[in-house]
Amino acid sequence: AELVLKVLKDEIYTDVKPKNNNLGDLPKPLVKGLGRALEAPSFNSLLPGFFVRGKIVNNLKQIEMADEFLVKENVDLNSLSSLLLEETCSARLIGGPGRSNDDMVEGLEAWLDLSVRQPKEIVKESGKHCNVNLLRTAL
Repeated sequence: AELVLKVLKDEIYTDVKPKNNNLGDLPKPLVKGLGRALEAPSFNSLLPGFFVRGKIVNNLKQIEMADEFLVKENVDLNSLSSLLLEETCSARLIGGPGRSNDDMVEGLEAWLDLSVRQPKEIVKESGKHCNVNLLRTAL
């Protein structure tokens, strides 16, 4: 994940504030695949691409708010129930079935570092804007 973020750094961190629904210039097949993974109805070829993108952006916004809460409130991830931990990781496409709670906590902690803590530091140090939707999509 860190390699992908390094490659996309100039796309994620820009001098211009990104639009709220900006996913960058993601190719249509990637948007469809991400839509399927996030259970947006991308399997229906009759749906316009903007509809699928909208579903993805809404999903990413919910994840962003939850991530911000977890970090701001300094939630002890080890205190989360197994079910809540599974749901949280599943929504972020972290890991897969059969992972231990420790593995899920480790994955979620890494996610929060890469999607919340590090971007805040980079923005603070560089003065650039962060496209959080593109960042989370890359993860």
